[in-house]
Amino acid sequence: MEENRKKILVVEDEKFARDILNFTLSSEDYDISLAEDGLEALNKASSNNYDLIIMDVMMPNIDGYEACRRLKANEITKSIPIILLTGRAQKGDILKGVQAGADDYLLKPYKLQDLLNRVNKYIGPGTSVSLAQASNNSEPAIAE
Repeated sequence: MEENRKKILVVEDEKFARDILNFTLSSEDYDISLAEDGLEALNKASSNNYDLIIMDVMMPNIDGYEACRRLKANEITKSIPIILLTGRAQKGDILKGVQAGADDYLLKPYKLQDLLNRVNKYIGPGTSVSLAQASNNSEPAIAE
């Protein structure tokens, strides 16, 4: 059943944020891989078939903008949607993300539901039914 799970690469240098993203997305039945910086993301993305990349902007080695630019320039990875996460809210920062090829841009702090909505927008649920859908669609039993 695992082969049907959608694959997401989470790129975040802060361990706590990375762990929260991993837990949240895994709970929605996505297959998660983790990277700590843009260089590691480039290496992982070129050798795996990810459905989506969620990437922080401010990271050591290669930042999210440059990693995004390189991923979108690579024939193997250019069609993978990329959501950039950042605390940088200036118009110029958002424009820089768009120019780098990001498909979406989420400002920190963000609500996990907002992130899940964006993930669902680009790749749908982790498998045929995600936990969020199951809990939203469950109806109370009616006693006869």
